[in-house]
Amino acid sequence: DCQFNAFTLRDSHPCADPHGKADFHTRANTDSYAGPATNSYAYDHGVVVVASSGNDGFDGKVSYPAAYPTVIAIGAHDGASKETAYSNNGKELALLAPGGDTTQDLGHDGQPDGILQGTGTSKGWGYAMMEGTSMAAPHAAAAAAILVSAGVKGPDAVKSALVGGAKTVNGMKVLDILGALDYKGPVTPMVRGTWKGGTRHPRRQPLACQRREGTLDRALDLGGQFHDL
Repeated sequence: DCQFNAFTLRDSHPCADPHGKADFHTRANTDSYAGPATNSYAYDHGVVVVASSGNDGFDGKVSYPAAYPTVIAIGAHDGASKETAYSNNGKELALLAPGGDTTQDLGHDGQPDGILQGTGTSKGWGYAMMEGTSMAAPHAAAAAAILVSAGVKGPDAVKSALVGGAKTVNGMKVLDILGALDYKGPVTPMVRGTWKGGTRHPRRQPLACQRREGTLDRALDLGGQFHDL
């Protein structure tokens, strides 16, 4: 299985089967620059893309692919809803979500304030307290899914609800799903006019999705399922 906490996506491009189901053909690589055309393609087809801002502690620099204008960039906050020291921020950042801070124990329970999640260890599969913007982004993605299920349509409307309904803590937007569900404000386009970030590719047939030696090729369908190619 592809471990996307170890590999990030690069040189991605859209594929489609004859029945019209869009796939994303990806090559896993340690470079974090997922193809801008893929994110543009997803946005053009109404797909909400959420990505973590990165764990370098940068102030004013969000990592890719979160920095692309068609992606909702998510940073991490601790148990007090304050931005963590490791979380990248910048003008592209949409909001913060729970990412954990294992250097803290604000609950005074003798446990680090991480996010409990399943993970692979030297002893096999298990659960551990983790920290990172990779822990935060799934919270926002789940909130986006709830909004879509409630009838919010399209990436622009989803991001507008997430940001517009967020709480503000120390000047930072913090995820609040109830506020997002109650949001009745305007919808702000994520991209204005023609996006210059990359070439928009036409839909391709599955034969364009082939395994390349030395890379890890898988396809992601819009149902969230990965398939070996």
